[in-house]
This record gives sequence, structure tokens and C-alpha cells, in this order.
Amino acid sequence: MRKNKMRVIPLGILLMGIQLFLYGQDAWEKISGPVEKVLVGYDQIEQQPEVYAVFPEKHEIHAYLGTPGNWTRIGGPGKDFVVAEMGQLYGLSEDSKSIWKYSGRGQQWTKIGDAAAGIYGGDDGLFATNPVSKDLLKYDPVANRWTGTGGPGKMFAVGAKGH
Repeated sequence: MRKNKMRVIPLGILLMGIQLFLYGQDAWEKISGPVEKVLVGYDQIEQQPEVYAVFPEKHEIHAYLGTPGNWTRIGGPGKDFVVAEMGQLYGLSEDSKSIWKYSGRGQQWTKIGDAAAGIYGGDDGLFATNPVSKDLLKYDPVANRWTGTGGPGKMFAVGAKGH
């Protein structure tokens, strides 16, 4: 595998109590009980994929440590979590008053934005909706600022570059 290529981790969710399974070595293996949300990010330092899950009890986000049932709390509780460009993990605080970027280490997060009605992530980056106007804003991680990119909407989806 070339180091500059992101490896794909196939994940499966069995809808019997929403159990989480990971596919590897030609078999499915249960790695967690009930989860609310699953995300796959990418550790830029270690050059490897990361699996995250939000557990329903406290809405906290955890990182998978590589063996079934072995998870560590990395943050939360939060209203929502998304993965955006380059596999970066972001979170919206439980009260929707701040947006945070995960450092990739322990429980270290950096505040990058204020209140938002929702956050959306994908290959084209991180977006948020203004809680008052519902306008769409895009985050520029290099300049560490938000720029208006679209009018009001109730929900958005982020695709490949420019979509």
C-alpha cells in the first residue's frame, strides 16, 4: 500500500439492535454493541484509518482500538460528529453553540467555530448552517475561518470536490 493512499475499511451494521461489525480477513467480526453513529476518519500522522462510534447512552464519541469491544472515549457528548476532508473528525457541541476539530490525540479538541444549526462533512470539506439565517458556511482549515457559500436550507450533503 502506498502511504499517500487512504485505505478503505468496509464496515457493516447489523440492524438487530444496531450491532457494529468490522470486515477483515474474509470474515465479519462483532466489534461493538449498540451504536448511534459510525464514522471512518484517517489519522494523518499514523497514516491509517480510524473508526469512531457514538454510543447512545451519553452521545459521547469513542475511537476503536483495534480489538473487539476495545474503545476509548475521545470526546462528547455532542449533538453531531462528521468526518470531512482528509479524514478529519469534527464535532458540534451538545448545545449547538460551538464547533470543534479533533486533534487525533486523546481527548484534545480545538474550537473552530461558534453556534451552528448543523454540521456536514465530506470530501469537499466541513460545512455548517448558520443557526439564525440557515445559510451554508464553509470552513477553511488553512485560514481557520468560515465563509458563506450558499443560501438557507434545512439539510445539506457533502460529496466530492465541488459537490
